[in-house]
Amino acid sequence: MPQANPTGGSNSERLENVIFPQARIDINDNFEALQTLNSGNSGPNTTAAYMPFVNTDTSATSSGKPELWIRNAADSGWIPALVIDSAVVNALGVTGIANGGTGQTTAAAGIAALLPNQSGNSDKVLKTDGSALSWGSAGLIKGVIAFNGTNAVVFKNEKLTVSRTGTGAYTITIDASIRNGTNYGVVIGAIDESAIYGAGDAATGQDNNLRTDNWRRIMVTSRSTNSFTLSAYKFYQQVHSMSSDDYDVGAFYYRQAVDPDYISLAFFS
Repeated sequence: MPQANPTGGSNSERLENVIFPQARIDINDNFEALQTLNSGNSGPNTTAAYMPFVNTDTSATSSGKPELWIRNAADSGWIPALVIDSAVVNALGVTGIANGGTGQTTAAAGIAALLPNQSGNSDKVLKTDGSALSWGSAGLIKGVIAFNGTNAVVFKNEKLTVSRTGTGAYTITIDASIRNGTNYGVVIGAIDESAIYGAGDAATGQDNNLRTDNWRRIMVTSRSTNSFTLSAYKFYQQVHSMSSDDYDVGAFYYRQAVDPDYISLAFFS
């Protein structure tokens, strides 16, 4: 395929003082060299600064595909610029941020180049003030979980897992990514019916029974860096007559381990 010769002579980009039909041949060769960007298995014999050349020798290209090379300003070598695939054209080398690139060669390094400096900002999140990005605190809540106390089936969780170790006894394991020694707190919630009834006077015919229906309590009973334990109890009462003359009664409350139907908690540090 014809390639341009900037200095004159065969396939010259400048037409020499030749007569027809050589003039027509030279003109056609120039147009073909222009149309094909001097494509070939090797560069033109005579080169010039900024000359384009499509290298079709795939054994000589870094991509293994045809590439567009540009002659450098000193006319001393070629600069690979583009990969010419069957469907797309991709840039070779690294494109700086100022020119619409990242200045990097991997996805991770490219993202890091565009974000604020990550050094010293572990566990922080990306925030904006409306005009600039910066790293800020992620907030206090680091993990949550909601589960059935009867069988430890998890409804929803993030960074926390649960195992039931007995009636009303649960171990919550903290994901390694949010551990911070024992410098953490836990907010516990449980959905359950609760009611407490008062005492009456037998002499007036009022109900003497003291009752506590589903009066339940869940508490953290131990904690460590990796996990903490919960205990769930139900408090129930027994009524006893204290005296027979004025019908006084007393109530004794007992604690019993139970499995609430629903337990939820938030972990913060």
